[in-house]
Amino acid sequence: MKFFQLYVFLLCISLGLSSNINAQSITVDGAAGRSFAGRDHDDRQSTLNLSRDLVSLGIASQNLIPDDPNLDARPLFEAALQYVGEHYTTIITLDHGAYYFLTSQNSQTYLVFSGLSDMRMDLAGSKIYFAHPFLQGFLVSNCHRVALTNFEADLLNLPYTHVQLESVDSQKRTLAYTTLPGWANPETFNGETTPLGPPVLWAVAFRNGSIVPVTSRMQVAQPISGGVLSLVQDKAPWTQSATLSMLAAGDTIVVTQRGGESLINASRSDDLQFSNITVYASSAMGVLLNSVSHSTVDHVRVMPRPESGLIASNADGIHFVLSGPDNHIRNSFVSRTLDDALAIDSLNLATVTGQNGSRQLTVQRSFYRRFPNGTAVHFVDPASAEELGGATIISQNPADSNSPGLDGAVELTFDRNLPAITPGFGMVFANANDRGAGSSIEGNEVREISFGRGVFIAVARGLFARNKISLRARTFNGEKLKVNDKRGNPIEIAAVIVWRVEDTAQALFDVDDYENYVPIQSESALRHLASMYPYDEGEGDEITLRSNLDEVAKALRAELQERLAKAGVAVDEARLTHLAYAPEIAQVMLRRQQAEAVIAARQKIVQGAVSMVDMALKELAARTLSSSMTSDVLRWSAISWSYSAASPRSIPLSTPELYTTKVPAWQNANLFSCASILCSGPNSKPGHRRNCAASTARSNSFFARLSRSEKDRRPNQNERIVVLAWQ
Repeated sequence: MKFFQLYVFLLCISLGLSSNINAQSITVDGAAGRSFAGRDHDDRQSTLNLSRDLVSLGIASQNLIPDDPNLDARPLFEAALQYVGEHYTTIITLDHGAYYFLTSQNSQTYLVFSGLSDMRMDLAGSKIYFAHPFLQGFLVSNCHRVALTNFEADLLNLPYTHVQLESVDSQKRTLAYTTLPGWANPETFNGETTPLGPPVLWAVAFRNGSIVPVTSRMQVAQPISGGVLSLVQDKAPWTQSATLSMLAAGDTIVVTQRGGESLINASRSDDLQFSNITVYASSAMGVLLNSVSHSTVDHVRVMPRPESGLIASNADGIHFVLSGPDNHIRNSFVSRTLDDALAIDSLNLATVTGQNGSRQLTVQRSFYRRFPNGTAVHFVDPASAEELGGATIISQNPADSNSPGLDGAVELTFDRNLPAITPGFGMVFANANDRGAGSSIEGNEVREISFGRGVFIAVARGLFARNKISLRARTFNGEKLKVNDKRGNPIEIAAVIVWRVEDTAQALFDVDDYENYVPIQSESALRHLASMYPYDEGEGDEITLRSNLDEVAKALRAELQERLAKAGVAVDEARLTHLAYAPEIAQVMLRRQQAEAVIAARQKIVQGAVSMVDMALKELAARTLSSSMTSDVLRWSAISWSYSAASPRSIPLSTPELYTTKVPAWQNANLFSCASILCSGPNSKPGHRRNCAASTARSNSFFARLSRSEKDRRPNQNERIVVLAWQ
């Protein structure tokens, strides 16, 4: 904040303003209030078209032709404004197209609107390009009832570039990068300067077009060399190793230069109207109105370039600083600025450091602010914002001067006794008009402000109302996170969250930035959820991330709803979109899963075989073999074969003997289980059963081992062995 305030005051000095900037001094120079009474009305022309009238009116030797990048628009605009200052012209316009400001009017500004009144510049929806990124584009100074409308403002040379992240050293805080086609190497930023001094370099990380969650702008040390960005250790959480380790190769890093002047400026003016303006880039603020009153910014957009831009302005979007009374920001849109989106403020004159007596105080001046003798002041409690009635300054030491020291200590004496004032209280102007009385910020939309506040009001008195918050459902696609599950195994996990704003008051007032709050809390909830469950090896009925997706989704939604309720956000759905072991253990866990699958398959086979045998035994027990069974008639489906007596060898049936035959090709031996062996023939009793000691199936051969306590015998030619077998 201190850096920002110093920047504002340096900016005030660059605009040529006195150190004593307050609303009481917002008066219009004589030129701005000039009257046209008494002029020759026949010489009046109410509208001046820069594309058609410059030559005919003798203003310039050529008209301003659109869409010529080699034609410098600045001299022709400047000549037209000089003409307007001398003639009664109420509207300046031109033909629609693109116009290029290649040279500046002075060392700080491309075009100055100075001392004008009752004039409207309507640029017909044209695109205005300014060559240098650190200068003011338009400056409206000491003007009264002046309007700027209907144009887009951009820069030919951007204050930023895009690079691709190759690697991160989170301990050394370095980012290795490669350049991207069409974008400059950030090494070209070395040695740059602005009218306000050297710029500060920032790095901002994006992934798939969105800001990487929980990251913010990171200051880059200078100079840049060797394709490496070295980050400044500023103790901010997003420059610490834990946050930096979340960056990944392939992320886009925007390296930007913050400094110089804001693109559209106004100072010490009254009753200004800025409308239907779009600002695509600025090295500082997009639109800055400094020490103005009764002015309105309406339907102004500060946003990234369509298609190619990732950021808009390097500082605030739209800002009334040192605001006078009755200023308004309405119906505007700000996205992806690197500081506050919308602001109206009137900074403290000083901060109380001690009370030396009933009428004496010691204060520390705020930068270069002046408070001459005779200034009436109040005091503000920084904790409660309660305002205490004060007094009028009658003397000070050191004495007041036009060039006060920066942040200097001052002893003040007042015209009456003061209440007890604690060190740290702010000293402000007593007159509310000097602090933006009657001002408002209403009906606006702010989106993706991750590096500042959506709306900032400081010291100023005014209204904050009806700023737009969409109630439609939105989707947040989270990035892959590397976390540990309940067993301590490293895993990768990601989720998609469908959410919407349910309570707009909570969204605006209970959290700093509800849109940034959602991804931060979503990541935190997902990390916590992953640590609560094992990946895929639960004990008993234990819930696992891999097997119980519905239960896990319900748990994630419940935790998110609890976390986001304070921001007025409702969670409609939350589901995992990615779940895997981390790469370093993935192969090991895959082999484990394969082994478990083989074991499970074998268990199934054993269970199947046991169940088939059990079924067969039950079937045999339930049936009775017919005593009249012959070799030609069987009550059960069977496979039978004959043994020929042609072979003279004897079969020693006193010991187990193996009989073998080929099963027909259409049979699948693996589907059969031997239950019993029957013999029939001249020397066998019908239906005599020989016990089946063991059986199995291999390929398409079927083996049966028989045992009998009879003497050796040779089977008859007509004897038939029957193997009962069921599918």
